[in-house]
Amino acid sequence: MKELIKEYIARSFQKNELFTSVNISNNIKRDGVWVRNRDVAKELRNTYLPVMYQKTTIDVNNGQNKATLYHPLGTPADDYTDNNIEAISYKEWQIKNLENKSDETRETDTEPFKLLSIRDRVFKQIEKIGLTNIDEDTLIEGNMNMSQNIDLIRSIEKEFDLDFNKEFRNKPEPDIIKFGGLVDLVTDILKEKK
Repeated sequence: MKELIKEYIARSFQKNELFTSVNISNNIKRDGVWVRNRDVAKELRNTYLPVMYQKTTIDVNNGQNKATLYHPLGTPADDYTDNNIEAISYKEWQIKNLENKSDETRETDTEPFKLLSIRDRVFKQIEKIGLTNIDEDTLIEGNMNMSQNIDLIRSIEKEFDLDFNKEFRNKPEPDIIKFGGLVDLVTDILKEKK
């Protein structure tokens, strides 16, 4: 993933574009790969700027947040017009990916769809338990205390016919897991069961 991010960053430098991490992450997502904006931002911070580039802190989201704008020397930061651009959400990306797949590709490329359906099923259980106050980014990125979310764990066990206690018998059960990590955990266990 790191190499892919670097490739997109280099491409934007070569084209003399004005861009923020959101522009880069959205470009990667439009090309069918899910990437977190913070991973792109981190990679940008670790990238040496070409000699003919500079960075400027700008207001984004109607002045509610700040972002780092990368722009060619001599090009004013005011020339950047995407100040209110939103990062493509996981749900938007998922829908777009499904729309872009032809029926033939869907039949031959089933693994990503199995993973997406697992994610959807896990998130449905999260909604069913009533964790509606959690936004989508938290669902993907946020930490969850396993012991404090026992209803959710039991609901997911029932949905996927799993027994987490049995699965962790030979290895330590994590106390804290990322919500998105829960999807990965379920996916890994289901793969092992095949």
